[in-house]
Amino acid sequence: MSLIVYPTTFGRLALSFPSLGGTATCHDSPIQEIAQAKEWNVCTRKLANQSHGVFMDLQEVGVGVGQQQSLVKLSRSYRAIIHACVLDLNNAADRADDSLVSNYQEQCQLFEMTELMWHLSEILFIECAPASSVLPCLLEWVRWHNPRVTELAYEITNHPAPGRHPEYWDVIKLLILHGKPQEARNLLMQHPARRHGIHDGFSILDELLRKMPLQSYGNHSVSEFTLQWQHWREECLLRLHDGTFNTNTNLEHIAKLLCGDREAFIEAKHLCGSWYFLMVSRLLFSDPAIQAINLHMNAQPSILLMDDNDAHWTKLDDILLAMLKYDIPQVISLISSVFGNWWFVAHLADLLHHAGQLESHQLEYGSSMREFLLLEYGSSLMSHTSLWQLGVDYFLQCSVYGKQYLETYLDRIAPDSDMKAIKVLRLCNKSGLTELGCSICKKMAMKAKQSDRLGSSLNWAIRSKNASFASIIANKFLSQYAESGSFPCLDVVDHLNPAMLINDQIIFLAKYREFHRLYSYSRLKEAACLLVNLLTSRLAPKEYWFMLLIDCLPLLELDEVVFATDQTYELLQCLEEIEGLRELDGKGGEDDIDTAHTEKVQLVRIGLATNLARASLDDDTDR
Repeated sequence: MSLIVYPTTFGRLALSFPSLGGTATCHDSPIQEIAQAKEWNVCTRKLANQSHGVFMDLQEVGVGVGQQQSLVKLSRSYRAIIHACVLDLNNAADRADDSLVSNYQEQCQLFEMTELMWHLSEILFIECAPASSVLPCLLEWVRWHNPRVTELAYEITNHPAPGRHPEYWDVIKLLILHGKPQEARNLLMQHPARRHGIHDGFSILDELLRKMPLQSYGNHSVSEFTLQWQHWREECLLRLHDGTFNTNTNLEHIAKLLCGDREAFIEAKHLCGSWYFLMVSRLLFSDPAIQAINLHMNAQPSILLMDDNDAHWTKLDDILLAMLKYDIPQVISLISSVFGNWWFVAHLADLLHHAGQLESHQLEYGSSMREFLLLEYGSSLMSHTSLWQLGVDYFLQCSVYGKQYLETYLDRIAPDSDMKAIKVLRLCNKSGLTELGCSICKKMAMKAKQSDRLGSSLNWAIRSKNASFASIIANKFLSQYAESGSFPCLDVVDHLNPAMLINDQIIFLAKYREFHRLYSYSRLKEAACLLVNLLTSRLAPKEYWFMLLIDCLPLLELDEVVFATDQTYELLQCLEEIEGLRELDGKGGEDDIDTAHTEKVQLVRIGLATNLARASLDDDTDR
């Protein structure tokens, strides 16, 4: 029984990807639009939120040389988020209704491909210099994206008869192709012939695998490793040609793989599942010290060896091939045509920008490739009800058009609650969009006024810094007080701090409320002084003077004199002034309203005259 292809689902998916906005199809079943889907689900929203944090951390890293360690760390953070999304989608598929299972599975496959491509980009463009040896990283790439091999090796080891397991030899070969000779040796030890020492070929192959040189950073120079590897390969060829393995076809096939035999790799290509994994395995036994810049020259032979024809060739293959050629504009273009919601390409382009890989790529209209992609991704976030706040930070990283995009999108948001409006206003302040913030505040103030929510309306009017509109709302407060004798929305008026006092009307409202608080706390002399100051400073509008004079009556009737002589004269002068204006306006008459007003005026006059006499006596006594 031959081994089923072990690379994860993307290893040999025959997908034909669409251009932006289209659909992708598979030979077995249709796959909906590639792009994490236009419809964000719980898993992909989590991906967007978590990747936003990594994106913001990345903006603190400088651009260009000297940042490799930080960039690799952040790139791995992105990959961890993608991998977590794959796991979440798998779990969601297990719990989902039958109608949704296929959708989750398709998205899971797409994110596995995303992780595969991101990982290769990290190796080629961030971690390894073009002139450095790249195979150790590529082997890690192969192993990470083929976890099933390790699982099967463990399963065979714990099998009652490991050597008779139907996939025994295939797993050993895969372990060798993945550059894991020690694990392959452990399985070889489980074969009955090896355990009983009845086949010398097992011992010799075990010795060759033990001696197999593996390159690792810092241990040997490239020249030392190459020399060691050549000696080892000569020994492998010698053992193969002296007939040591002729009696066992599997041992012979493994020996041929160790020698890099082309026919042996053709026989084993089904184990690799894809030309790019086959390429890495071939390089391990033909040119293990290969430089990253030369990888593309080994791609075509592996493609021919895999016998990939047009029917099996996919956009994924195009993207990986462009990566091997270091053709970054083509990589960006292909990924953009595949992933419609821009998450992948925007974050990858930003990472490459910080690695100094995108500096020379400028679009015709003056914006960089990175900015264009961030604007597109930010726009997709701004159109979502729960992700729009993330889009702001992406726009703010675009120096050319970011602020314009942000202003346009924030202006289109219709806040349906005070809380959402406050969020928008905070973003306006953060982004320096002062005029837009004031406009939003005015709209919210008008909306609250129409709903007769005076407290909220006053708050928004003050936030808008629109003095005339704030005066209108303040007058509403004062009018309601004049009619009912009590302030509406006391909590709002009580918390009018100096920073919010944008004009005289609001200041008067705040000070007038303060007068009432002082009175309620029995701080009567302070209340009296404040009342006189409101009148004499002309801060109080004249239409409210008489209302303030009426407020003097309870203070005039106290046993204690709280208005001094000069203050009483000031109050009398104010009374005469407003009465003179009333006569000029021709408001005197015989109706009930005028009669009531006249009676109140008389009460104020008597109260002030009495207070003047009492205050004068107190002044004489003090002398």
